[in-house]
Amino acid sequence: MNWDAIGAIGEATGAIAVLITLIYLAVQLRQNTEQARQANMIARADISAQVRQRYDALWHQLSADPQLAVAFNKIMFRDEEVGYPEAARLMAWFGNYCTVAQSAQVEHENGLVDDMTLHTLEENVRWFIGKPLFRAVYREIVERAADTETGIDMQSWMDRIEGSANARGSDARS
Repeated sequence: MNWDAIGAIGEATGAIAVLITLIYLAVQLRQNTEQARQANMIARADISAQVRQRYDALWHQLSADPQLAVAFNKIMFRDEEVGYPEAARLMAWFGNYCTVAQSAQVEHENGLVDDMTLHTLEENVRWFIGKPLFRAVYREIVERAADTETGIDMQSWMDRIEGSANARGSDARS
């Protein structure tokens, strides 16, 4: 056997080794991509679940506190005024609700909160700000959001919520 034949065998063996390595890397890349996709889905489900837990905790707080529940009922269902202590507690509760909604919006923009969770929070905020007490708190939150790093995004999101709430209110009055 001459050196040319040995060299040709070596080149063929090297080419086969490169081909096997490329196939192995392609399989590994596909597996890693699938694992990353699954990890993202799990993270998204986990963040959405955390947001829903915070949402549920706020509703539980409202239902577990008879005075707060009565004040909420007066404002939302009977269009009655409430006194200062009740109003202050409702305003704090709604501020917490808006914080949950705002964080859900940020996480939604990052792809970590599902559409249904965000939609539920937004619809409730629209419903709440149809009442003067909650609208006043909401306007204060909007003004504070304009002063934060994420203020531009939050401002447009909050304006969109308020705009659709105003449109619904004028439809209901027609």
